[in-house]
Amino acid sequence: MPTIAVYDWSVVSHDGALTAEQLTSDDHANDPASENYDPGRTSWTGVTYTYTGAPPVQIVVSDDDGSFDDGMNDTGAGQVLMEPVTVNGVTYPAGTPVENEFALIQDGFIEVYVLRLGDDNIGFVPASDLPEPFPGAQFSPTASRDGLAENSGDGGTNEEAYNNVICFGAGVRIATPGGDVRAGALRAGDMVLTVDHGPQALIWTGRREVVFSGPDDRRRPVRIGAGALGEGQPGRDVLVSPQHRVLVGEGCRTGSGALGPALGLMRLPGVSRVRGRQKLTYVHLLLARHELLWADGLVCESFFPGRMALRLLGAEDRAEVLALWGLSREGAGPERAARPLLTRRETAARVDDGMGRVLGVG
Repeated sequence: MPTIAVYDWSVVSHDGALTAEQLTSDDHANDPASENYDPGRTSWTGVTYTYTGAPPVQIVVSDDDGSFDDGMNDTGAGQVLMEPVTVNGVTYPAGTPVENEFALIQDGFIEVYVLRLGDDNIGFVPASDLPEPFPGAQFSPTASRDGLAENSGDGGTNEEAYNNVICFGAGVRIATPGGDVRAGALRAGDMVLTVDHGPQALIWTGRREVVFSGPDDRRRPVRIGAGALGEGQPGRDVLVSPQHRVLVGEGCRTGSGALGPALGLMRLPGVSRVRGRQKLTYVHLLLARHELLWADGLVCESFFPGRMALRLLGAEDRAEVLALWGLSREGAGPERAARPLLTRRETAARVDDGMGRVLGVG
């Protein structure tokens, strides 16, 4: 189930003659070099597109092969949405067809794909080797590829492997003695690798599906982009709840430092709030004591049953966690944390102090 990052039309502008109707409806780029070029209508090439720098929307896709295709080229069951998503003010239900409608190319190697949901083009999907668009970043395509060779400037087609578009994993991968395992697949009794005490058994796991009330819902996850805290930290994009703590500080590579909430990292390039998704399942991993785990190469905390965290659990789960740790209703105090705990403001201050020097980036 690939999860594709798409920059919708609300965060991309252009200096060409394309109308809003063309942005959402055109099924190829009308490339002047293509066999079917129509000089009477606007081309998507020869136009400069500018990004606002806002984060992308996530589109969770079900597909029976590894190819991100135009619908006319998909030989299998087709690509469809796995869950509803709201983009450009329109809500598309689960099961809506998903298509790589056509590709735009700059300088022969910079590729951006136009993604279609149902009957609407909704935005751009940059290739995975491109940097995350910063505010004011521009893209000026000179060529295009389509599902039909006669609509392509070079006679090729726009089929692409999913791992060549910017994607988010369906679940954070946790380091275990047997290799990385999706957090959602772990259960009580499973072993995970900890920074301080080697392999340890999970004593409880919890799952909480959150349905977001709107784009400003404070429960929306934070995306920590690959390498945002340094090389391999994380190794790929990671989604965590906004208050989930990650290890920061000059010793974050060696396991020292302090634990700060992901929301405090928002000033770092590559860290942003997730937009578009209507729901997400958060997974809690509890060990016999608070531990540091590796999540796709990022050092972060196991579930810490403090007062605020316990309030997020249902009554039955809360009672079980309290009993497992021998806690009163107030939950665990900071003295039981694996590292000093920072507030959001303290974490943000460390980020501001050199934009990464204190975090150990670089």
